[in-house]
Amino acid sequence: MTTIKSQKYHNAIAYNPARHGQSRQVKQAASVSLGGLCGRCTEKIAWRKKYDKYKPLTVPKKCTLCEQKTVKQAYHQLCQPCAEMKGVCAKCVKNTHIVESFAPDKSQEIREESQYRSGLRTMKERERRTLLREQAKGTVPSPKKTVVDHSLDDQEDQ
Repeated sequence: MTTIKSQKYHNAIAYNPARHGQSRQVKQAASVSLGGLCGRCTEKIAWRKKYDKYKPLTVPKKCTLCEQKTVKQAYHQLCQPCAEMKGVCAKCVKNTHIVESFAPDKSQEIREESQYRSGLRTMKERERRTLLREQAKGTVPSPKKTVVDHSLDDQEDQ
């Protein structure tokens, strides 16, 4: 009769990826949204993020359905439009219940907004006013959630 041995070394404390400070990769992995995945795949990627095993893509990957290099999230097989069109999980490509749908990444929106504002500050006065005037008319599309802010004019004039 064989006896089952217990684990030789037991962890006294849980793994903490931020124990010695967070790296840029850990911060980037934490900000990634888990859209378009089934419950099982969501748990798998959440585990990878929790235990510092998540490796983000450096270049877009080829979608297995449309054959274009449009997959921008790690461990996914389908791009966002194809997964939504087929109604399947973007990772395991199974027709199961999708836990979270694709939603715009808030950190990405904040980053774009800050880039837009810094771009406005670096423009010449004449160019900036022309752009703001055209955005108010509607001839030039303004970025999402951007209200024409004339407070920049006041800051520059002082």
